[in-house]
Amino acid sequence: MKRTHLMVASAVWFAACGHGTQPDDMSARGHREAAAGSEAEAEQHQSQYDPDSRASVASQTTVISDLTYGPDVYNPTTPHLAEAQRLRDLAEDHRRAAASLEAYEALECARFPAQTRAACPLLGQVAALEDVDGGVEISLADGVRADAIADHMRCHVAYARTRGREGMDRCPLYVEGANVSSEGALTLTTNAGGEAVEELRRLARAHIAR
Repeated sequence: MKRTHLMVASAVWFAACGHGTQPDDMSARGHREAAAGSEAEAEQHQSQYDPDSRASVASQTTVISDLTYGPDVYNPTTPHLAEAQRLRDLAEDHRRAAASLEAYEALECARFPAQTRAACPLLGQVAALEDVDGGVEISLADGVRADAIADHMRCHVAYARTRGREGMDRCPLYVEGANVSSEGALTLTTNAGGEAVEELRRLARAHIAR
């Protein structure tokens, strides 16, 4: 069951990849705003395209013969048409990225109501931490269900991604690249490396129950 869940989650998460726009580039709302902006720009370029416009470029050929063509005729507004299509494609990429973020959150948070998703699940639950590669291993307080906390943590990571990791600067689950594993020990790591690892460890230690 767990393997199937991970495969489905991966399929949802990578569905938006394309043309360089990635879900984690911004929040779902940011992606939708970027899509609207690109659509507006596309309309401006579309309005500047005139299918009847013509211009000519004098031939550079100096040899005159029966095989010499006259001046090259082209439509100088065609680049606007191409740019309009590029912007519409970009808008669609942003819409797919937003939908991917929202679908991933819906999958990871299926058992958690909206008010629960917004709460950092580590508050008051951590008894001790130990540094591991890329983050920390978490020891929970007595009586706390590790499976429930792990599921809530995964949900909160998805919740944070949908919001561009903004709005909760004291929760380690908002750190870029945060990842939760409950295979064996409960660990919270980040694949962003460097400063992100140190930030994750610092924020996690602030949640150790006193």
